[in-house]
Amino acid sequence: MLLSIQYLRAVAAMMVVVFHAAEAFGRLVEPDEAFRFTAGLAGVDIFFVISGFVMGLTTQGRDVPPIAFLRKRIVRIVPLYWLLTLFVANVAIVRPDLLSSTVFDARHLLASLVFWPVVHPALNEILPLLIPGWTLNYEMAFYVLVAVSLVLPRALRTGFVLLVLALAIASREHIPYRPATDFYTMPLIFEFGAGLLLARAHAGGSVVRPGVALFAMLVGAFALLALAGTGLWRFLAAGLPAVLVVSGAIFLERGRSFPRWRLPVLLGDASYSIYLTHALALPLLSQGWRSFGLSSSFQGEVAFLLVAVTLSALVGIAVHLAVEKPLLVLLTRPSHPRPVPAGLPA
Repeated sequence: MLLSIQYLRAVAAMMVVVFHAAEAFGRLVEPDEAFRFTAGLAGVDIFFVISGFVMGLTTQGRDVPPIAFLRKRIVRIVPLYWLLTLFVANVAIVRPDLLSSTVFDARHLLASLVFWPVVHPALNEILPLLIPGWTLNYEMAFYVLVAVSLVLPRALRTGFVLLVLALAIASREHIPYRPATDFYTMPLIFEFGAGLLLARAHAGGSVVRPGVALFAMLVGAFALLALAGTGLWRFLAAGLPAVLVVSGAIFLERGRSFPRWRLPVLLGDASYSIYLTHALALPLLSQGWRSFGLSSSFQGEVAFLLVAVTLSALVGIAVHLAVEKPLLVLLTRPSHPRPVPAGLPA
């Protein structure tokens, strides 16, 4: 995997953590007194563009069986998400006071496990039981769409996916409201398509001068910060800037090798675990902060954010190393080991 993608995964995960950490602190004080990092939510948009890019790279120019493709994506996404969702369900039954926005509802749990968008019984928004999992509903739908495209000739696959995404968005104002139709026709789904187009350009050997790539990345980052919270259409405020950031990074790496830094690579590897588990770590930190009567001043908020980011990263890395990686090894291990030829060491 490209180092630029690993670094961006780390950045995107920590952006989301800071966004939710600032929200969590805001619930401890007067809302107007808390720092808002609205741009942090755009970490999700970066993830979506990266997802489209990676799926494009892994399927372009080769014949990939659709079932094998889906199985690989399911093994990568589902086990950890199911474990954490079932954990949250148990907490909601046994100790609902530990998670401020969680109530147990069997129908909601089932919908969450099968990646179907429904209204959260406590928040009245289209969210699963494990709240960050709302993005996985998009991811799984995108994987299914890519799998369907794999039955087509290679030259038609990207166009097919882009056409379906465009038709879904265009139908938004012309179909009756349902939670699922409202969810899957959001314009942000085209961020996956933008990632596919980037993959096509990258795989085709396109070259961008390092200075231009760096400029695109910086413009995208500035736009994410400047346009956050402006009320502008999300695809313009976050989607297009995310495309600039990702495209700038990958083409900058193509023109100039990146140094390999261990911590960002580790955070990138653990980004999925960090993204899912920070929703469990932050409520516990908030309760501890309140219980010990820790400062709610500006300095207190800075301390809270630093602790929140560190705790979320450590918990995510621990879950990645102790749960996510072993599960992947277990589920991708061949069921029948190949026989070792005579005379060779086992």
